[in-house]
Amino acid sequence: MKVSIILITYNQSGFIEQSLDSIAMQMGDMELEIIVADDCSADNTFDLIQSYPLPARFKFILLPRHSNLGFVKNYQRAFAACTGDYIAVMEGDDYWTDPRRLKKHVDFLAKHPLCVLTMNRYMMRNEFSNRYIVEEWASTAAFEFVTGAEMAFENRLGNMSACVFRKSETEKLKPDLFDLPVADWMFGMVLCEYGNIAILNEVMSVYRIHKSGQWSRLNVQEQLKKMNELIDQYDQYLEYEYHHEFSLHKKRINKVEENVIHPRKNLPGQANIFGRIKNKIYKFTL
Repeated sequence: MKVSIILITYNQSGFIEQSLDSIAMQMGDMELEIIVADDCSADNTFDLIQSYPLPARFKFILLPRHSNLGFVKNYQRAFAACTGDYIAVMEGDDYWTDPRRLKKHVDFLAKHPLCVLTMNRYMMRNEFSNRYIVEEWASTAAFEFVTGAEMAFENRLGNMSACVFRKSETEKLKPDLFDLPVADWMFGMVLCEYGNIAILNEVMSVYRIHKSGQWSRLNVQEQLKKMNELIDQYDQYLEYEYHHEFSLHKKRINKVEENVIHPRKNLPGQANIFGRIKNKIYKFTL
């Protein structure tokens, strides 16, 4: 059994070694390749990757660095380069926390042939406040399946580095999908057309929120505006199959904007309410 690990990087020299350490510690009887898709970093991210003392059981495959492709096209070429049965993702500012993470995902996918994608729960590490946030798990089950409608109503993925794909299903992704500003949410939405998505209860990775992040560098107002734009584009691409759920999602986003961007004045406890909403903003926007 072979697992491809997509390593997506761009100017992440301050974080990349921790990402690589968490890859190198993975255990299990799997053949492993690391597809390095560096999007022409201007810092020494690529040099650090090349010089990393990778264990013998791993193999680096360095993709060409001719020009800056952008986030989505970089993913497109990385998926195409994978030769494994399964594809894990590591973005260069994230890291995994469980040495058996890959094996747990692969074992689950092997036991559930109708499942196209798995995701583990993750911690959000806020570099601004040095706090860790873990989303609550209401169920007592070890995992739960998510439908396309549930994904449209609320993005249940939120972080590519927490995902493992079945390679045969990613081959069904149409090239025009990569003309959209897609990431974890839209990949999940499209793959729901081919099978189940499973979310595993265990917290096995960390998503880092920092000033240079693709999403976290935006302020709250920019994030909410971007989310509304993405929903409209995704809704159209999916031929309005989940229009009702997307509409509810937009209403929720607009409600958050009303409370966070334009809070009412002179209401008792307004400051506390604002704080709680601000702390949860990533659940709505991610």
